[in-house]
Amino acid sequence: MMMGAIFAAGWTIDDVLALTWDQIALVGECIATYRTESISMVAEPVLAALGSSEARGSLSKRSRRAESARRSDLSPEQRDAALVASLRASGFPVT
Repeated sequence: MMMGAIFAAGWTIDDVLALTWDQIALVGECIATYRTESISMVAEPVLAALGSSEARGSLSKRSRRAESARRSDLSPEQRDAALVASLRASGFPVT
């Protein structure tokens, strides 16, 4: 499924062959997550307008997640450094 999502996003076979398996998994996961969030962003307000209690619950979960991320013990610089280290560990060249 991940390969299908990667190709559907406009990547070519040459682009994919230049990546390692870990990088392919990361790209596929990012694409799938982005598409899921995009669909949720459109569907949640529509469902909430139609009176769905499930949509209201998921909106509050998202705001709780964002609030807990803001209250993280790490400073923004430390979070950026951790993200860069994670990308480098996956084999992506980060400058």
